[in-house]
Amino acid sequence: MHDRSLVDGQPTAPVASRRKASGLTVNPCVDVEPCANSNLHHVYDPKADQWTPRVPLPTARSGHGAVLYRGRIFAMGGEGSQRVFGQNEAYDPVRDAWELYAPMPTPRHGLGAAVVGDAIHVAGGGPVWAAACRAPCTRRSRSPRPRRPSKREDTMCRNIRTLFHFEPPATDDEVRAASLQFVRKVSGFNQPSQANQAAFDRAVDEVAATTRRLVDVLVTHAPPRYREVEAERARARFASRFAPRG
Repeated sequence: MHDRSLVDGQPTAPVASRRKASGLTVNPCVDVEPCANSNLHHVYDPKADQWTPRVPLPTARSGHGAVLYRGRIFAMGGEGSQRVFGQNEAYDPVRDAWELYAPMPTPRHGLGAAVVGDAIHVAGGGPVWAAACRAPCTRRSRSPRPRRPSKREDTMCRNIRTLFHFEPPATDDEVRAASLQFVRKVSGFNQPSQANQAAFDRAVDEVAATTRRLVDVLVTHAPPRYREVEAERARARFASRFAPRG
């Protein structure tokens, strides 16, 4: 079922696993972003005509955007069987590791992404999963096997940020995004199986409600945190992290 592409007029090896895929070229290999609701990540070496497994994508998904920025591959957005993602994850080929960054303000799939100057632009895409779209999947699928959390999952909590005492105040979307990351951390699932989906979603709802109440009743005499100031600090940290290597 695989099309065998040509490199220098010769047929190449098929992709290591059956899936839909979006790819980016990082010389001398081609890094293929995992799709079809998998987190598979393989690298193709045209000279050796072989595939090599790499550290999996932290969030199993398909339909995400992928761009190359300063030697790293950014995977943003995407969809699962019953949800749309706003995740923003970057792969460093040198360290063979993924890092989590600020999620997109609006989760969506099928988006367009491009690097312009020193910024990544994301446009369009399918909307946040609506209630009318939550029909159970009719296609049979295997539930993922229980697994032990890996070291890379420790980076999940990076998306849980301080929400109290901001000006303007934290939105419900920000509260829910933090709650989702918390439930993922304690459960060990980026995307729960169908058998666990209801319990997972209920936990996110309950944590979000508790967090909202907490943020609304806390008091302090300290000056508020201003979003523009904090955003500028975050951009400075980002620029420092991705400064050209000497």
